[in-house]
This record gives sequence, structure tokens and C-alpha cells, in this order.
Amino acid sequence: MITYHSVPLQSWTGWPAVPGLDETVLAMAGLTLPQHELSVRRAPKKDYKRVNMIIVESSDSENSSVEEVEDTTEGYTGEDDMFVDLVQTERLQPLMSDSVEDEALGCIEFAQRFRARYGPNTPQFFEGTLQDAIKESCLKPAKERKLLGVYLHHEQSVLSNVFCAQLLGCEAVLQTLAANFIVYGWDLTHPDNNNMLLSSVTNALGPVASMTIRNLPLDRMPALLIIMRVRSNTEIYSVINGNVGVSELLGGLVEALERFSSAREDEARLERERDARQRVKREQDEAYQRSLEADRAKEEVKKKQEEERNQELERAESERQMEEAKKEAERAEAAMRVPAEPAGAAGEVARIRVRLPPPHDNCLERRFHAHDTLEALLDFLASKGYPQQSFKVISSWPRRDLTLESPTSTLKALKLYPQETVMLEER
Repeated sequence: MITYHSVPLQSWTGWPAVPGLDETVLAMAGLTLPQHELSVRRAPKKDYKRVNMIIVESSDSENSSVEEVEDTTEGYTGEDDMFVDLVQTERLQPLMSDSVEDEALGCIEFAQRFRARYGPNTPQFFEGTLQDAIKESCLKPAKERKLLGVYLHHEQSVLSNVFCAQLLGCEAVLQTLAANFIVYGWDLTHPDNNNMLLSSVTNALGPVASMTIRNLPLDRMPALLIIMRVRSNTEIYSVINGNVGVSELLGGLVEALERFSSAREDEARLERERDARQRVKREQDEAYQRSLEADRAKEEVKKKQEEERNQELERAESERQMEEAKKEAERAEAAMRVPAEPAGAAGEVARIRVRLPPPHDNCLERRFHAHDTLEALLDFLASKGYPQQSFKVISSWPRRDLTLESPTSTLKALKLYPQETVMLEER
């Protein structure tokens, strides 16, 4: 006590409006440097002193944190009794329930309770798992990445209240975090919640990061872990402990941001080069695919044309064979109609000599009875493959087409007796 007034009767002016001021070191109390003026006077008789006792509940009642305790009975006289109000005890709700079972729900609860306790000037905490926060901040394309800030709270640390109210509530800090960070919050006070976070960190970042959190001393809590992705590795870049001032906190954030920006620019450049290479490769692959498809189309057209040609050949061959079969049948039928060839010594025998059309240079010879008809001669020629539908039979003198004569006329009547030479001409 620096005056003769008892503590309940002191009225001070000049103190900064800082929550939890009794536990704040002077360097962090927001005093004007290098000199700060304070004044104290006896409180007016009706200026009652209200004494608050703030107790933050914890799962361990022995470890409950007392924010402000004042003895309201020390040194009071009967005259002072009228200035003493009843002790008001206010129990703050923990930032996270004991033994949280779902990490995402725990983060949502932490964000809501943090804002309820410290007001609207607080960071926008990520509402999801740590793995989701890492994906949202570190695993995006380089130009879209952000830093990940993991705020670790502990109710049993005397620094927690000042760090949350003054440092995290500083406008410059809030703007820096909002523009460049994804902020993930967690309360380590309860052992089960502490173990859940360590397990999540081990799965997402590895055992080294988990050991870093495990080794954080309570007297330097809370802590802000800065996590960034550099050269395909996501790891803890720095740890800002709770025993720092606003300038040190901002300095740590800015230093990490500068390092991150430089690395992000390098990785963005590498990504652009990789994207360019992949684009060239993709264009080459697409051009190759188009060429391959064009070749396939040409091959299909060629194959189709070949099939059509084969089908045409097969059809033509089939027609030829049918025509040959028809001609063969006609030749056989004509041969059956040809009368027997008479002997050379028989009477009235007509000797017919037939010159074949080019390119043949040989002749056919056949004896007929003089009274045999022209049809017999035509059947003979048809049996040899020279039907009258395709060939003319021309007599030498006088020149005439015998196929135009009556088929029932005898050879003798047609003056083909006793012998005659005829020629075959294609129609």
C-alpha cells in the first residue's frame, strides 16, 4: 500500500484499460514510455468499490486459474464498511469442453467461446480439422497458398488472458492474420484434448512437430505456431510464445510472411514452368492422338474400300462363274442337239470349214448331211462356245450373215453343199 488509504478506498486514474491487469508485467501493460503518470485519491463515500473474483473452471479443481482476488476485509474499520460491496464471483466458461470427441466440432466450439469471451476483435478461427486447415492453407497451388497459424491456448497460463485480449486483439495483428493466414485454434488445458491435438499433428505433420508442441513450457503458453509449405514439405517454421509483446508478435509474423512470400514466388515460378511443360506435352499428346485418329480413319477408309473391292471381285467372280455355268449348260444342251457326223464316204455330205475370230488362227471342220438344217450348224458352233447370240456366221460368197437365215433351211439350200468356208465374227 503506497498511501494511507486502504485498497478498497483507493480510486486510481491513468491505468490502461487492460483485462487481467493484475497479472500483466509492466512492459506489456501498455504504459506510456519513458514516463507514465498515475494518481490515486480516496474514493468518495458513495463511490463503492466492487471486488471481482474471476475463476476459470478447469477439469482439475486444484489447477483452476484465479484472474483477480482481493481481500475485502483487510484493514477495514466500521467507518469503511459502507464502501464495501459483496464479493462477486464470476466463473468463465472454458474455451473447450473436456474430452472433446470430434476435432471439427471442438474447433467450432473453441472459435465460438473465444469470441464470446474476448469480443469481436479476435482472429477468425478455422472451423474444421487440422488436416482440413492444412489443405486449405498449404496444399493449394502456390499462388493461392497462405500461412497456417496454429494458436494453442492453455487456461492455466497467466499469460493467456493478456495474449488473447491485447496481442491477438491488436488491429495490426488481426489485419496481418486475416490477409495472410488460416488460423486454427485449440485448447490444450484438458489432457484428453491435448492428446487429441498431438495425435492430429503427428498424422498431419509428423512426430517432430508433435514433439515440438509437447515440449512447450506452460509458463510460456499460449503459443502461436507458424506452419508453411516449402519445397514440398509442410512443417513448423517458427513458434511465437506468449511472453512477447505486440511488436515482437508482429515482427515474427512479418518475418515468416517475408520468408513465405519468397518461397511461394519461387514455387509459383516452378509451377508455371511445370504447367508450361505439361501444356506442351499435353498439346503434343493431343496432336499425336489427332494424328493417330486420322491414321485410323484413313486405315478404316482403306479397309472399307478393300472390303468393297473384294466384295465386288467376289460378286464379279460369282457372276462369271454363273455365266460360265450357264454357257456350259447351253453348250451341253446344244451339243446334244447336234446330229451325228456322217462318214466321209456317205452320199451328199457337206463339208463345212469355220474360221475362228481373232486372236484364233485355226479353223473348225465338220461334216453334215446335205439335208441337215442351218440350226444343226449353229448348234455345233454353240457347242464349241460360239453361240449365235454372240457371233455372226458369215459365208464367203456371196457374203451374208447366215444367222439371219431361216434356221430350218437345209445346208444344201443355203449352198453350203458340198463344201463351204464360213467365218465367225463377234457381234
